[in-house]
Amino acid sequence: MDELAPRYRAELLHTWVTQLFENLSIPPDDAQIIADTLIEANLRGVDSHGIAQLTIYVRDIQQGQTNIHPNILVVTETPATALIDGDNGFGMVVSVRAMHEAIKRARQCGIAGVGVRQSTHFGAASYYTMMAANEGMIGLAFTNVMPYMAPWGGKSRLLGNNPLSIAVPGGIEGGVVLDMATSKVAWSKMYLLSHAGQKMPLDWALDQDGQPTEDPNEGMAGLMLPVGEHKGYGLALMVQMLSAVLTGAAFDHHIVNWQNIGHFFVAIDVNSFIPYKGFCERVSQLVADLHQSKPLKEGQPIYVPGEIEAQTKQQRLATGIPIEANVVAKLTQLGKEFCVPFPQLTE
Repeated sequence: MDELAPRYRAELLHTWVTQLFENLSIPPDDAQIIADTLIEANLRGVDSHGIAQLTIYVRDIQQGQTNIHPNILVVTETPATALIDGDNGFGMVVSVRAMHEAIKRARQCGIAGVGVRQSTHFGAASYYTMMAANEGMIGLAFTNVMPYMAPWGGKSRLLGNNPLSIAVPGGIEGGVVLDMATSKVAWSKMYLLSHAGQKMPLDWALDQDGQPTEDPNEGMAGLMLPVGEHKGYGLALMVQMLSAVLTGAAFDHHIVNWQNIGHFFVAIDVNSFIPYKGFCERVSQLVADLHQSKPLKEGQPIYVPGEIEAQTKQQRLATGIPIEANVVAKLTQLGKEFCVPFPQLTE
């Protein structure tokens, strides 16, 4: 993201996204959840999963790929587990429901796992793990996605760059939050570069002939490369085991139009292990140790996962969210189409 791009106030963007989805006949509470997840991603600097994705979500609604009035059901449960059928509703709405279930059950049992099937793309995974961290718990989230990668050593698109997130409360503002794709980069980052007419690094993806490419369009049509080579492949496979195989969701080439995606959420109640206050003190000590590590380059700070995102959020809350001109043009057109004028620039 070009930090010099025009900036828009987060609250105005949130109101606009909410109203847009309400005009698409989505229930107000669900529209709020979708807006929350998108704008939170932008605030944290994860623009690839923010408001730029709006045109894709609207297209999915118009094409009938996303059920805007899903009947979300718990189909099996124990005190510490649940399996939810999302009826191919918005992944964000289904996932918030699922993490609430995990948190509620973890309060009773100490740890809880909730699987989801029949869902759709759920946006940034950290949104859900931070829900748990904000309740004094450790949160874990896993999801499978459309196949973009090959198994290590192969060339058939059979595996998604299945992301995962872990959030631990304490240590820094918002907690220590890992959110990563199992590919070298998220697919949506190639999508943004494509629409901006920009090139990408050669080590992100291969074209359809298996050759490195700087063209994000060729990369999206070809093969994304796993992070850490065979290790990233192994992570992607295991995320799929949890989120799709265990839950009964679709996987690899069986996924069609982003439907029947699977997720898996875990909440761990810290107090079931050690007192929460003492835990946070230990997290803070560990973070302090890392911060005090001697840097490779003089003056270069050492960060923990989620720290840059937390700092970005504070900055963007104060100065606005930068949105590049090509994205603004598409959002402005959406606003005209659904009678919700796009917000004005931050003064």
